[in-house]
Amino acid sequence: SPLGGGGSFRSPLRGGCEMSSDAKSGSGEKTEEEKAALKAEREARKAAKEAAMREKKAKKAAEAAARAAEEEAAAAALREPVLYLSDKEEPERLCGDYAVVQSRSETGRTFHPISSLGAEGGPKAGDEVW
Repeated sequence: SPLGGGGSFRSPLRGGCEMSSDAKSGSGEKTEEEKAALKAEREARKAAKEAAMREKKAKKAAEAAARAAEEEAAAAALREPVLYLSDKEEPERLCGDYAVVQSRSETGRTFHPISSLGAEGGPKAGDEVW
């Protein structure tokens, strides 16, 4: 058929004619130079795409390393030594920039994980839990 890409073309006006195999190969196929140029273009696009992917991976790795360093610095700031005072000791200064202030007294509260509520061995319904 004229549009389907079949092997022959018959014109209803001229009584039909077939294209020779020489005409087919000469007009439809690409030369070796064209094929080589297309292949080189494809390979160049592929190399550029791979280089962009490598750059993207390197950028993500650098961002992850920076984020990890920030998290480590934040965790290091929280690791200040803990001062335990007896009930008779008073801090030298009563106000200021303390990292953590908490008491050592017993609260009488029993803490339970949420997953243990209502489970065997855990607090029963109606028990006061924290």
